[in-house]
Amino acid sequence: QERRAVREPAALKHAVLDFQEFLKKYPDSAYAANAHYQMGYAYHNLKDYKNALDSYQLLVNKYASNEYVPDAMLGIADCQQQLKAVLGARKTFNQIIEKYPGSKFADLAKKRLDNMK
Repeated sequence: QERRAVREPAALKHAVLDFQEFLKKYPDSAYAANAHYQMGYAYHNLKDYKNALDSYQLLVNKYASNEYVPDAMLGIADCQQQLKAVLGARKTFNQIIEKYPGSKFADLAKKRLDNMK
């Protein structure tokens, strides 16, 4: 029940504001990458795919070795699909498969890529 409450639109919008405020105050924090990921996740659940895509891409570009990057890349591909950027989504899925072979992320990317055909 607690997990469901976090996905309520009002809670997600509040979370986005909290993450934005956190990043404004502490842009160089050790938790900044996590904040970008969580903000992307909140936007994604709000179906605000453009802002989700921006948040995920910032994480991938600025924190390339972060543990959240493969998951953020899956989020990027999903947002690209939702925004009808099919070629971009295919490219992102292929990048995940190449960059993280044998991982659960690569497996998910393969399945989602197959579903696009």
